[in-house]
Amino acid sequence: MRLTVHIPDEMKDEIKRAAQNEHTSLSSLVSEALRFYIYEQKKKALGQKVLDMVTPSGVAPDTHEELERGRDDDPYRL
Repeated sequence: MRLTVHIPDEMKDEIKRAAQNEHTSLSSLVSEALRFYIYEQKKKALGQKVLDMVTPSGVAPDTHEELERGRDDDPYRL
């Protein structure tokens, strides 16, 4: 998919340097950065969901299953 984004000019050199250091293209670097960002957001949402399942009387019975569902969505899981 082709997508046009605007990145602040002051980041240009740093992004190019990062791509060179990783021996990858700018496109691949940005794709990986976005993939990581989305993954982190999902991880935060899962963490909040699990915290919401904790009550003064303990942890909700389906908390473990919810964690496993979140782990199944982990693209970095080995």
